[in-house]
Amino acid sequence: MHVFMARFAKNPLRVLVLTLLRNKPMSGIEIISQVEAITGGLWRPSPGAVYPLLHELEREGLVKHTEVGGQKVYSLTDKGLVEVEECGLGLKPASIEDVLQVMEGYVDFLRDFSARTALSSELKSRISRIAKELDEIAGRNAYTGNT
Repeated sequence: MHVFMARFAKNPLRVLVLTLLRNKPMSGIEIISQVEAITGGLWRPSPGAVYPLLHELEREGLVKHTEVGGQKVYSLTDKGLVEVEECGLGLKPASIEDVLQVMEGYVDFLRDFSARTALSSELKSRISRIAKELDEIAGRNAYTGNT
């Protein structure tokens, strides 16, 4: 499995935070808002998830913070930049197994999210459409004998 896929499947918030900080320094609340924006409002990580992660990344030497107007602003260190580059962002998955593992992670996320929050009819429709497309792909391969 490609390093990026393994890291993303294991801890998507970690990869997202490092990727966001690659673009520009941000405060914790900005990171939370950006994750919410890039997930189309589906996921707003809690401060209880983001701030401990930022402290962990600091201990690992991947990020550092400065005080700006009484607020901590986090940025990547050189070591953090190398970590982001090693993730292979933008590379295609190396195998179908990589794709399936990431998809399983998203299914887990959607299951957890929908247990806490009612899904809108638009979201339900999109999820159903995606599920039908996946079912068609799986069915097509079952009939041809391909796996």
